[in-house]
Amino acid sequence: MDIEGQGAAALLVSLGRASEVFFHLDHPHVRHQAFSYLIPDGGAATGTVFTLPDGREVHFSVSFALRDGAFRIEGTAAVEDEALLSMPVRLLPDLHEAIAVLERYVDEVTEPVRRLVDELLEELA
Repeated sequence: MDIEGQGAAALLVSLGRASEVFFHLDHPHVRHQAFSYLIPDGGAATGTVFTLPDGREVHFSVSFALRDGAFRIEGTAAVEDEALLSMPVRLLPDLHEAIAVLERYVDEVTEPVRRLVDELLEELA
């Protein structure tokens, strides 16, 4: 396998791990569903959406895409259109650096899930 193939394989492994982390997110009092999809023109997103008792949806996700010769990485948590957590958009020319940022964003977006959902549930009480 050449260097480009190794980079592509590393990206697939990283996105697979990210999908698995989001798949295993849960909250005992809120319905949730993991998702993954392709972004047109070379990218992917993965995350979990929680549906609050009042019907609002809380999204936790990361995305990775190739844009203008650089890798674009995003991470976010939002309820409807209100950002709860927004990682800075990163544009990196090096694939391995981009994968490292993607993995860090997965950790940073998923770590506060329970606390953020609990806070939203308390607002409803």
